[in-house]
Amino acid sequence: MIEPAQLDPKIPTRSVDFDEALGLLALSDEQPRTYTELLNRALEQGTIVDRKGKNLKKSSFHRNWKTLETLGLIHKQGQFHLPTGLGRTVLFSFRREGSDVGSDTGRLLRQAMLSSELARQNFFALFATERTREPLEYPAALALLPAKNVETTQTKNRLYQIQNIATKCIYNLSYRQVIGIIWGLGGWAIKIGLADQLYARPQDGIDLALSKIVFLVNPDRPMEEITGLFTEEIENLINQREPVYGNTVRLPISWLFYQICPSVQVTASVARQELIRWLGLNENRAFVEGASQPVIKNVRRRAGSGARISWQRQEPALLEMDGRYYTYLFCQKKDIA
Repeated sequence: MIEPAQLDPKIPTRSVDFDEALGLLALSDEQPRTYTELLNRALEQGTIVDRKGKNLKKSSFHRNWKTLETLGLIHKQGQFHLPTGLGRTVLFSFRREGSDVGSDTGRLLRQAMLSSELARQNFFALFATERTREPLEYPAALALLPAKNVETTQTKNRLYQIQNIATKCIYNLSYRQVIGIIWGLGGWAIKIGLADQLYARPQDGIDLALSKIVFLVNPDRPMEEITGLFTEEIENLINQREPVYGNTVRLPISWLFYQICPSVQVTASVARQELIRWLGLNENRAFVEGASQPVIKNVRRRAGSGARISWQRQEPALLEMDGRYYTYLFCQKKDIA
């Protein structure tokens, strides 16, 4: 029996903009500075600002600084804060990519997060299975369960739960842990390509309480390997399904993505691309059914919800092609000699 994760009740991590955080790291690389000197320099240069261009509070500076520390990109020498060796490597990549988090910088940030002990104990450990506790070595997903005590008017007093789908282990989270673990570490993982989320429609056979999931992604898996695994998974799911007529099976597309994305460890976006590719190769035996107008309106109304992990419902994992949404896949089973 694998030991459940031991979560920090006062986890300090928060949601951040990595461009801002690395801009702060660049200030520490200019010359040795104390924490207060870094804060003042960041305020002078407007390194950390809100969407309207106004400087944020000291707490916003601390949130970004704590991110750098957690990822092992900055450390303290005496009274000064300086970039670590990895921090300087990240800065070199960040500057080369035009002070934007591009593919190389993202890869380095993923390396930093996977190496962070705080992230391993408070985020990746949640996905641990009986097979392994190592991130990305075995497919896993977390269900974001509805909040408890929702009748309370005090948001900070609400209790939340997440469930490891593989082990059925349930974790109770305080509101502070939601901010630090789900919106903080989970938000980092999504932004740098280590995780994704999707919502499967309950009417497609998914338990309502388990319909919203977050799952780990392996961004370094070669595309040809992804294609092979995706093809294998979809054919297995087709073979396991009972035909609705003749030799033809009917699979809900949101259920399909719910099964395949955590298993193959790809984002919902990549899964959609792979399904379109697969349909092109199997057009003689497979087709998709278009969504009804109410479904389309519901999807479009929720399409602007963003990628931030939340406890609300989100855009369902449907297939979109040429501006049209599809809800079901029909496919003939292959003849087995």
